[in-house]
Amino acid sequence: MQTSLLSLSLYLLANFLPIFASENKVVKKILDWSFIGANSKYFAELADYQLTDQTLYALIGWIIFASIAVYFAYKHNGKIV
Repeated sequence: MQTSLLSLSLYLLANFLPIFASENKVVKKILDWSFIGANSKYFAELADYQLTDQTLYALIGWIIFASIAVYFAYKHNGKIV
């Protein structure tokens, strides 16, 4: 039950963050470095989005960080030899 509550709140925060980013510069900066920043910036600037944007690098960083965390979690639990 606690896991569901935590994941639901993170899901709602991730979905509403782009809406609040247009109103507040601090929220926009948080959004740019979050895992959903590249998606929302791409959809906001469809024709002008560049692959050298910092939000794409932040997304790649999140993917690498999550992959390393999953690897060590599985290794800790004995699932990976």
